[in-house]
Amino acid sequence: MGATTSMIKNVTLGLTAVGLAAGVGFLTPPPAIAQAQKQSQSCQFYLNIPTFDLYPLIRRLRGDDDIDGNAATVNLESFLHQPPWGQGEKPNGLRLDITLTISEQGGDESIYQGAKSFWIKDKWITGGTDKEIQDCLINVFGQCVAIFAKTARTEAQLMAQCSKAAEWKVKDALKLKSGSNNRKWTGYESKVTKLIKSADCLADSNGPDAGNIGCKIITFHPNIKIDVNFGRNPVSR
Repeated sequence: MGATTSMIKNVTLGLTAVGLAAGVGFLTPPPAIAQAQKQSQSCQFYLNIPTFDLYPLIRRLRGDDDIDGNAATVNLESFLHQPPWGQGEKPNGLRLDITLTISEQGGDESIYQGAKSFWIKDKWITGGTDKEIQDCLINVFGQCVAIFAKTARTEAQLMAQCSKAAEWKVKDALKLKSGSNNRKWTGYESKVTKLIKSADCLADSNGPDAGNIGCKIITFHPNIKIDVNFGRNPVSR
C-alpha cells in the first residue's frame, strides 16, 4: 500500500467527489477513470531485447569449486516487472532481472549463481517509449478502480485490491540439464518460454569452476508483445 499511497489518494479523492455529487457514495468512478479502458491499444508494445552474457559465475552458494564431471542443472530465470515505487514518486518503467543458477547433481551439490538487471530502454521498444510505458503502469491502477468501484464493499477493500492488481510482472525460466563430463559450451533453445529463447552454457570446466562457468549469447524471443493494461495477459508472442 505504501508504494502507491500518492496515487491512491488522488484516485480516492476523485471517486469520493463524483460519488457524493451523484448521491451514490464514493464507489462511482469519475469519467476520467472510466475512460482509461479506451486507451488499451496505446498500452501495447513490442520488445526486442539485445543479447547478453552471464559469464563467468563468481559467486558460489555452497559446495566446493569443482563440479568434477557430475551432471548439472542450469536454471536461467527472467523477471520482467514494475519495481516498487514510493509515495510521491512515479514508476521508473519496467525492469528486467536475470538470474543464472548452475547446480551440481551429486557430489557435494555445489551451486553457483550470477545476476544482471536492466531498465527497459527506448531503443528496445517498438510502438512507444519508456515514458509511455510508465504512464500505462500508472493507468493500470485507474483501470482496476474503474472496473471494481461499483462492487467493492469498502474503499479500503478497493484500494487494497487494486494496489495488488497494479503490480505488473512476468516471470519465466529456461531450465536446462547438462550431462555428466560435459565440459564443452553447449547450445540450448526453448520454443515455449515467454522471454528467453536460447543460451550457450558451460556447466563444468577442467579444474576450478568458480569463475569459469556460466552462459553466453543469451537471446530473447523477437517482438515480445507486452500488454500494460489491467486484466490482460501481460506477455504474448
